[in-house]
Amino acid sequence: MTLSKSNKEDSEIYFLNTMTLIQSGMSREIALEMLMYYEEQENYIACIGVKKAIEWCDFQKSTSFLLEINEFKNKIEDNER
Repeated sequence: MTLSKSNKEDSEIYFLNTMTLIQSGMSREIALEMLMYYEEQENYIACIGVKKAIEWCDFQKSTSFLLEINEFKNKIEDNER
């Protein structure tokens, strides 16, 4: 699906609003409920923005987790030397 410039801008507003809510402490589960609500309302532009925010946060968490594992492995290797 190709979005018009206006639709892209609108989906970015939903993305930024969802990111702000997540940063303020909203859980992933609530974000998923928001996504389901917009799907039920057939507000697919909102869905694009909310889903993008959820996926971005998931990616950041997994990346952060992998970095923590690497730091932990490096500490273990340093202690073994």
